[in-house]
Amino acid sequence: MVGMDTFLRSAEDQWRKGLGPMVEESHRRKRSVVCEPEPSLLGRLFRTSKLQPARLLTGSVPDNPMFGFSTAASDLMAERARGTYPLLRSLHREFAEFEFPCIVKLGFRIDGGSETDKEHMWFEVHEPRDGSIDCTCVNTPYRVSSLHEGQRGEHPVDLLSDWVIMTPAGNITPRSSNIARIIRSRADEMRQLLKKNS
Repeated sequence: MVGMDTFLRSAEDQWRKGLGPMVEESHRRKRSVVCEPEPSLLGRLFRTSKLQPARLLTGSVPDNPMFGFSTAASDLMAERARGTYPLLRSLHREFAEFEFPCIVKLGFRIDGGSETDKEHMWFEVHEPRDGSIDCTCVNTPYRVSSLHEGQRGEHPVDLLSDWVIMTPAGNITPRSSNIARIIRSRADEMRQLLKKNS
């Protein structure tokens, strides 16, 4: 991890010239770039070569990517998502007039796997109910043969591992709900914006 200002001073020309003009001043503070590691200990101590972004993170992303998380990380995300599920339901009702897209991530046991071997997939929410979620799968499962993309069903909240309400002002998630306050304070502007774009 390299601070943005340091990166823009020390990166290879192609990255510095291409990225520099697009980075606003506000995005230079408290921002970092994941870079390729220096090949030697001497380079790590004294930076003997130009910086370049991590190759793994600068390539194209496949249409249906899979990202690996540890069981502990998945469990932590799921705990927070389930703990804030009442908030999701409340916000879904409160902002129903805006028809903001709402998605949930549900974790399913993979075919032939143990209880902790789960594949987490995104679903479009139709209605978040008391103990279950009426939703449609928007991913193509890799190792859950009982599911397919476009399949609608009602799934228990116990499977919940994340959720997002997507708004023009930003996303509301289990980790951040301050966008909800912005929408409440600017509800009339939001109505006009959505009316103009419909």
